[in-house]
Amino acid sequence: MSEAGRIEAERCAGLEAAKGRASRIAIRDLAAGAGRGAELKTLTDEVEKLRQDNRGLRDRLTALEARLDGVTKRRSGRGTRDRRRGGSR
Repeated sequence: MSEAGRIEAERCAGLEAAKGRASRIAIRDLAAGAGRGAELKTLTDEVEKLRQDNRGLRDRLTALEARLDGVTKRRSGRGTRDRRRGGSR
């Protein structure tokens, strides 16, 4: 084999080794990522549940604030009306 042929053979062998190494790394990364898909799904579901819980709590808070505003308005309104009429309840 000529010198050029030997160098070309070594270059090809080096490329094949690099391809093999890159393939092994890709396979390893894909295998590690397969578990992450399930973990990501779980985290996504948990975040969605927290969002729904948060929405429900905000709705409850809004309803309580509305009830509280109604009670305080009725109390302050009653006292004003009663004083105008000259009586109390």
